[in-house]
Amino acid sequence: RTRTPTPPNAQETMAMSLTLSSRVALGARPAVKATKSARRAAIVAKAEMSVDEPVVEAAVAPAPASMKDNFVNAMSFGGWAPETINGRVAQIAFVAGLGAELSTGESFTSQFAHHVPSLVFASGLITLASFMPNMQNTTEYKANPATFKSIERPFTVEAERTNGRGAMV
Repeated sequence: RTRTPTPPNAQETMAMSLTLSSRVALGARPAVKATKSARRAAIVAKAEMSVDEPVVEAAVAPAPASMKDNFVNAMSFGGWAPETINGRVAQIAFVAGLGAELSTGESFTSQFAHHVPSLVFASGLITLASFMPNMQNTTEYKANPATFKSIERPFTVEAERTNGRGAMV
């Protein structure tokens, strides 16, 4: 028959885990020449606890979300960024396309066909500008338009969303 060892009781477990003291043998020369790994293994750790010491539990604060997590959440299907950024790109593209058509006579479709790099560059620039408040760690507002303080002004979040949807259509 094999015997399973009895698990340590709570006091023994706490004695093993709470107070650690370690002693590292630095500069001690062994009498017999040992291998390099054997010399490095000269660490001794002891653990003990007095019953009189109170047990203190530390509260662990949740880690702040990284910039990558914020970006992924913002660009997700339910995030604020896709509709907002597409609306901003559509509004600027519409105004720029209308101005170019009036000044040069080139239609929207021919502008889109002949100037794709310009459209991609402008879209990237608008996307970067949309996330700039998060990259600068401003405390006044974040990249999400819903975080703007409610101040009476003509350019509200609802107006931007409505105008963006109209330009996308």
